[in-house]
Amino acid sequence: MRKKLCFVILTAITIFLLYPAIGYADSPITSTEFYVSYLDVDIVEKASEMDYIDEEIARYLSDPENPLDIKAAVINAIGWRFEEKDNAERYSGFIFGKPLGELDFDTVPAHDLFCIGYLMAMDNYFEPERAIPLLEKACEAFPGSFTAAMINALVKAQAAMIIENKWETIWALADNVVRNKNLEMDMRPEAVDIIMDYMILFKSYAPELNVNGKTVETDTEPYVFIDVEMLLPVRFVIEGLGGGVAWNGKNKIVTCMLNDTVIILKINSKDVLVDYECKTLDAEITTINNRTYVPASFIREALGVDVQLNENTRVVNVIGNYGIGN
Repeated sequence: MRKKLCFVILTAITIFLLYPAIGYADSPITSTEFYVSYLDVDIVEKASEMDYIDEEIARYLSDPENPLDIKAAVINAIGWRFEEKDNAERYSGFIFGKPLGELDFDTVPAHDLFCIGYLMAMDNYFEPERAIPLLEKACEAFPGSFTAAMINALVKAQAAMIIENKWETIWALADNVVRNKNLEMDMRPEAVDIIMDYMILFKSYAPELNVNGKTVETDTEPYVFIDVEMLLPVRFVIEGLGGGVAWNGKNKIVTCMLNDTVIILKINSKDVLVDYECKTLDAEITTINNRTYVPASFIREALGVDVQLNENTRVVNVIGNYGIGN
């Protein structure tokens, strides 16, 4: 335990030295205390005065009739500490009458998976990867829940910081939840503000897409690398240049229009039509986060623009107003 505590302290010092902008805070799990927006709820107020769950709180969390956002606020209120907690273990004992390690998570109800997953992440925030599979299952069971999606995003952001050292993805994880119009807002706006006020501190580490000197807001990664080939989300490039994009979901075809030229792309194919002339790309057209990505080399050739990646700032610059084919 002493070795783990020393490791935590050294990690906190490292975070402060390398990332002073967030040095006053700790991590997506420990620094998003949104429960304060729910202190008017008796069970949340009680939880805020406790370090460990009791049977009353466990029963409340396990009741499928209770709102998911209040359950999240209860767990958030109980909180974390440098040394591990065992609230997920306690929950398993209270609700299922057996140790956590004996549970078959394939048969555990989704509302319990959500609570166990979030409790596991708060119990030991240096091992968030253990909780992600449970929260993913909960999100599948509650596909329209903003609360389920946001808690899952926070735990994934924790893993991106602690395990993967991918600080550039942290802001996008939370921002994508906020932008997702398919989710029902089942969390109080004040709670969302608390979360996002902290998460926005990571935005400066996120990659950007810049078209002719203007930052283009995207709801997905501005660029990705697949087999050393850089791919860009074609919709945001085309629209950034003043064009339009249409999507045929039945046939998985994307039609791009810029000036007087039409580009037709088919998902999972290397063949494209540029003004009905067939061309073959260096990499397949693919989808990521429901957005279509095409090779940067095709962007350069077909749109007559320059594409530059600044590896220091992680910004992709698309430069030129020349129109297609020039």
